[in-house]
Amino acid sequence: MPSIYELKKSLSLKSGEVLGTGFIVKDVEATMDEKKPRELYNFKVHLWVSPPSSSSSTTKKHSTRRSPGAKRRKVLDKADLEGAEKALIQTAEERQIMYSSYGSPYEVHLEHVKATPAGEGRQEKVAGTRKGEESAIEQEGLIEIHALAVAKRRRDLPRLSDTGHGTSEEEEAAADDDMKRRGFRVVKAHFKSSHCPECGHEFIPGEHIAKPQDEHNRGGWAHSTCLAKRLETPQTPTKEQKVEVGN
Repeated sequence: MPSIYELKKSLSLKSGEVLGTGFIVKDVEATMDEKKPRELYNFKVHLWVSPPSSSSSTTKKHSTRRSPGAKRRKVLDKADLEGAEKALIQTAEERQIMYSSYGSPYEVHLEHVKATPAGEGRQEKVAGTRKGEESAIEQEGLIEIHALAVAKRRRDLPRLSDTGHGTSEEEEAAADDDMKRRGFRVVKAHFKSSHCPECGHEFIPGEHIAKPQDEHNRGGWAHSTCLAKRLETPQTPTKEQKVEVGN
């Protein structure tokens, strides 16, 4: 199945990336909703971008009372917001095909793309934090974009595994079955709180992870596919093991 990590990678939705004519990505959040296993997934995407330096954004010049050293707020007009929406849509149209971490192709299209000045939609996010943070975010002049990314499996396109790269989702399911037969517990990751010790990648919510049934510590999880590959690969004896065998 596709993951949030792969979606961000495919659409260049990472901090520092540039969309369109110069909208710089500052922060990205996303959640995944599995509509049909291995066929259809919805991603709610929430990102913050700064407008191009050449945009029509200006600072308020009319007289207002501000504390010494306070920043002037940038004024984002309709052109800025429409430009941000267009930049994200264009990026998605240019990169319609994304691959899951297991090599299966998905076609991605965006729906309900809406850009607003950052302060308006961020109030919920910063609720309960220190006083004044909301106004500080508004002063940065960031644009907040909400969108729904729909990823639909394209079975008419070759998988990466067909070209000698990646792992198919069918192989992922086989890995899960293999882990269960070996006495492992297989679940879906719920939090981005750790990394797989096998591949080093951060766990993405929705990915299948596994660990031995008798392992009761909080950690110890790894991608089920990573574990299956390691357990299937003959291990080269260490120097100590070779000496022991020789004795």
